[in-house]
Amino acid sequence: MDARRLGALVRAVLIRSGLRQQDLGEAAGVSRTLVSKLELGRVAEMQIGTVDRIAAILGIWVDLTGRWRGGEGDRLLSRRHSLLADDVLRFLQTVPGWVVESEVSSSIYGRLPTVPTRPFG
Repeated sequence: MDARRLGALVRAVLIRSGLRQQDLGEAAGVSRTLVSKLELGRVAEMQIGTVDRIAAILGIWVDLTGRWRGGEGDRLLSRRHSLLADDVLRFLQTVPGWVVESEVSSSIYGRLPTVPTRPFG
């Protein structure tokens, strides 16, 4: 979820709960201004703990997820995952008639590369 969408969710839940920004700020121990910043999606200007505390009062779970080169981050962090993938690859290469290759992500910062195409004809 991006920052603006998180802010919109905070605003919608705040309205549904009948609370004001001031009420939420007091409950979270922050100013009304910080609640407003969160609603506007200005998360980069806030500490992660503050965002989490405000959201938690509304029953919103904030999940901070780091991603790196597709699935490579998981493989980098989990040696067991990498070894399992290698074992499966070796096993599948023994199956008659199968051609098996490791997948390599070619995305750059989460975007697929553009591939030049020719018009038909």
